[in-house]
Amino acid sequence: MSAEPPSDSLKATDRITILLKEYDTLRAEMTARINSRFAFLGLTMGIAALVWSRDRAPSTMVMLGLAAILLAVWFYLGQLLYRLRVAIAHVENEINKLAGTQLLTWESHASSRLLSHVHGLFAKKRNTNTEGTEDSSE
Repeated sequence: MSAEPPSDSLKATDRITILLKEYDTLRAEMTARINSRFAFLGLTMGIAALVWSRDRAPSTMVMLGLAAILLAVWFYLGQLLYRLRVAIAHVENEINKLAGTQLLTWESHASSRLLSHVHGLFAKKRNTNTEGTEDSSE
């Protein structure tokens, strides 16, 4: 009995359907994470308003400590969003490969634009720091 691998027994349309369900799940997760990030921002602003409205202001060290924690949480949530973007772009590429045409492009194109923009910023800074000469030995 020669058993084919499960992935070979599925038609391309079935694979696309399964990948679209994964795509929808990842998009829903991204929307929930974005909403929670803005809810966190609103909560942070409310706490800041409450703290600053008190008669006795907190010490600078306490405020800096709280700000560091809040920034860490904000960037952590941003990192989770970035990983979701990468996963969605991967699913888009798989669907497009199976379909033989560009059906889904938003995250894959947005991610590549973001990465090229960030890379361009670092390249400009490196060129500015080396006064026009590029030195990759640093």
